[in-house]
Amino acid sequence: PYFRDFKNLVSLIRAKKYRTIIHVGMGGSHLGMEMAIEALKPFQQNETQFLFINNIDAVLLDKVLEKINFDQSLMIIASKTMNTPEIHHFIHLLYEHIPRTFFSNQTV
Repeated sequence: PYFRDFKNLVSLIRAKKYRTIIHVGMGGSHLGMEMAIEALKPFQQNETQFLFINNIDAVLLDKVLEKINFDQSLMIIASKTMNTPEIHHFIHLLYEHIPRTFFSNQTV
């Protein structure tokens, strides 16, 4: 069942055609993905923009989030445990930021 769910998720992501992919990760959760994206950049076939958040600096987070359109963006939070203080702090900062940008124009 997990493979089917993953396959469905991949299909949804491909169908959406995201213009921006934001990768959040600290330490090794960040370095591998950034290295892979940089190495494969010459083969990129679309205009997708990749942004990386690799620390809990609120100023960096604001700068990155101000650049994106949430309706056309996919955010990936990479963590081995999702239980580190940095990830918890990032999620808190994100929660504080998103209502000002994304939910202000949404109908509940």
